[in-house]
Amino acid sequence: MTTTEAVSTATDGPSVRSVLTPLVVRFTLIIACTLVAFWSSLTRTTVDTLPGGMYEYILTVPLMVFVAGIGITRHRHDELPIHDREVDVIVGGIALALSVATAALLVPRYRDTFYLLRTDLLAMLLFLFGACVLVFGLRPAGRYWPIWLVVVTVSPLAYRAAVISLGGTWLAAAVVSTVLIAIAAGITVARTLRRALIGTLGTLALGFLLLGVQLAVGYPAVAGALSSRLAPLTAGTSIVLAFWAYSVRIREPRLSFRPQRTSPVTRPWKAALLVLATAAALFSIPLPAELIIPIATGPPLPETPGLVVPEGWTQTGVEPADWAPRFFGAGATVVRQTWTADEVNPEWDDKGRRRTVVADSLLTRDPDTLNVYPGETLYSTIKGRRSPIVSVDLGHDVRGLMYTIVDQNLFLTWTKLNFQWTRGDGTVQVVNLISVDNHDPGAQFPQLDPAALSVATQTINVLFRGNAVLEDEEPDYKDSDMLTELGRDVVATQWEVAS
Repeated sequence: MTTTEAVSTATDGPSVRSVLTPLVVRFTLIIACTLVAFWSSLTRTTVDTLPGGMYEYILTVPLMVFVAGIGITRHRHDELPIHDREVDVIVGGIALALSVATAALLVPRYRDTFYLLRTDLLAMLLFLFGACVLVFGLRPAGRYWPIWLVVVTVSPLAYRAAVISLGGTWLAAAVVSTVLIAIAAGITVARTLRRALIGTLGTLALGFLLLGVQLAVGYPAVAGALSSRLAPLTAGTSIVLAFWAYSVRIREPRLSFRPQRTSPVTRPWKAALLVLATAAALFSIPLPAELIIPIATGPPLPETPGLVVPEGWTQTGVEPADWAPRFFGAGATVVRQTWTADEVNPEWDDKGRRRTVVADSLLTRDPDTLNVYPGETLYSTIKGRRSPIVSVDLGHDVRGLMYTIVDQNLFLTWTKLNFQWTRGDGTVQVVNLISVDNHDPGAQFPQLDPAALSVATQTINVLFRGNAVLEDEEPDYKDSDMLTELGRDVVATQWEVAS
């Protein structure tokens, strides 16, 4: 190649200014509209992404998207500027309409599992995709389909399911993060399939090696926000920089990071008005109000697991669960105790039967997880219909929440009394006292069922049938007097034992 040809090759194509100026303006528009439309969602998410928050991993997602976007931009350089503006408007408009529908309809339907599903973030992703299609065109936006796919897979529900399946520890979170960052690294360097595989596998190998070193030196040495992110981020950054350094060394074609093309959509501003209008509509849709469960101050914990049995009741069974740390953090425990009344109370049963209740107690040092798995999420009763909540005074400044659950398949009604309090040293205890309207011995109580399948089934059920499948509009609080008296006795007994 002659010097003249080299200069010509280096200078052909659009200038940096002619490409970057409209690019910056359009991205500024999209980002500003997203901030306005989802300000409430982003505010809640920002709090939860702080060190130790339930969605701390989300901080790595923008970095993954940015780096992978650079990689895809460098790979695609020989495509013709073909586009159909009518198709852009149709697809982009549908995506924006789905975003509004998700925020207005689906988010309120899943208000009880808001922090577990985060359907508001799905609405934001649909908005971003629709805005990109309208402003840049369908072909340019679709060119980055691997990134859209990765962002969908790192949804809070999918991420939590993966971490829980691996044990729910910081190491499980680190392994999942390593896999995600390895995929992003593979996308970044994927000029060919071979390079993509090498980038992904190389990141996995280096990430797991660094995790091994981290374990060898001791987890407390890097405790905190970087405990599960340090190895994956280091591995991904090292592999991507190594590939780019190799590209510079062998002088690969199209090596420059300079933009290679202008957008085929030269006049997106009419479509941008639709983006602005949708952002205004989304801004006017409020998020579901947070369910604030009062957490009282309780006595120190007893030496034995569970609750001290109040006078007038006999414990007939104890069943600890070994899955609590996966959901509620290290050191969490769940204990089910079965209590039977010592005497027959005619007000509780008119056939002379002694009543039986179960007392489920959960201990955790991470109270934020209680918002992720509220109410019936971890019970087999997740498919039942729940009554409105009634507040109950249990003494010692403890407020209980009472409601009934109807299971139409088993023809049973359970009454549940829930209260939460601190038990010293940063520990929160959740107590559920449960009775059943079948007073015969051996009656079936709700089972602790942490399987994700039940949550997924109920999610689909609510999607197609609405909240009516979860609500009991004609409740009968049959055991309210019994559970209220028992709840007050439980609270008083724990204080008496502690004093």
